[in-house]
Amino acid sequence: AGSFLLVRTLDRPIVLLSEHARHLASGRTAESAPVQVAPKSIPGELKFLEESLDSLAADLTRKAEEAEAQSRRFSAILDSAGEAILALDCRLKVIEANPAAHTLLGAEPGSLLGKLLPPIAGTSALVSIAERCLASGAAITEDVNLYPGSEKTVHVNASLLGGTGDSVGALAGTAAVTAGEVSGIVLAVTDISVLKRLETMRTDFVANVSHELRTPIHLIRGFAETLRSSGQDRVEADRHLAIIERNALRMERIVEDLLTLARLEREPSGWLSVESCSLEDICQSAFENVKGQAEARSVRLESSIQPSLALTANPGLVEQALTNLLENAVRYSPAGSAVLLEAKARDGTIELSVRDRGSGIPAPDLQRIFERFYRADKSRDRKSGGTGLGLAIVRHIALAHGGSVQAESWSGEGS
Repeated sequence: AGSFLLVRTLDRPIVLLSEHARHLASGRTAESAPVQVAPKSIPGELKFLEESLDSLAADLTRKAEEAEAQSRRFSAILDSAGEAILALDCRLKVIEANPAAHTLLGAEPGSLLGKLLPPIAGTSALVSIAERCLASGAAITEDVNLYPGSEKTVHVNASLLGGTGDSVGALAGTAAVTAGEVSGIVLAVTDISVLKRLETMRTDFVANVSHELRTPIHLIRGFAETLRSSGQDRVEADRHLAIIERNALRMERIVEDLLTLARLEREPSGWLSVESCSLEDICQSAFENVKGQAEARSVRLESSIQPSLALTANPGLVEQALTNLLENAVRYSPAGSAVLLEAKARDGTIELSVRDRGSGIPAPDLQRIFERFYRADKSRDRKSGGTGLGLAIVRHIALAHGGSVQAESWSGEGS
């Protein structure tokens, strides 16, 4: 009878504890468990077991919530990253990809997961780096062209992914991953095409400035040494002095144009002052500025200006832009031809155009003639006195006023 009573005393609490354990195992919290009142005669050991189960469940719940919060933070970090991040397993199957990676590879959001890298990359560059990283067991950093023959350059950092799947640790380079622990790699890809273009432009700019200044400096130095070292008659000395003066003025124009460009490239709101001005007056002033050059080359200056046109702009800068365009047109016009300046209102804007009857500009050069020091005809422009900066100044003046500039040309018919 005593044994039966003991079994009856323990049976009900054990059943309740079993139900409670199943309840917790199903993922529900202790607070959501149905209230069960155990007999007062429950042994202390079982009561301790119940409390231990509740404590374990609370601890697991807290850790699960922390893990979920950490996962959300990591996801937010990856999603907001400007660089493309791809996590791949050892077969190069995508196990994680942020939005920037989908954009880089031209994929729909969320469509990369589970796919192999070689078919979706569209390029062997990323695949080659990933394979070499896995084969060598070491991180690889390279700058590569994403697609053969394209100007899209990317900086790729390939890191080993540990067996725990700690992609964040791999990205940060904090986890030491041994060969046996490798479960894949992480590719962090940054588009540096703009930086590469800027670096190329900077290098070209320095080379061009050096070249443009070197020639007049050498001429000035050479003729100055000639004047100092040899006795010359007045006529010969004056000729040498004229060459020195002409090249000094050329250097001065180059420096002035560079300073103008530096000012124009700053944020216009900090320096640009505008006012209502007469376009006809501005065009007339630009004509006066190039009148001597046009007469020297036997080029006529013609205009077609819509009457009473007014605009809100900086009149000095608009005059400078028109002067640069007219000088360029006169420089490349054959003797006896005409340069036409037109001004008209169109769709709420004012359109200014300068047309010449020269030999025209080759199609490949049309998109680049507004770059600094770019010349479609690299031999004629220096001989004619151009600095190679005039059209770049025109472009920046237009941009400062919220406008744009473009060139059209027809072979043998002018521009």
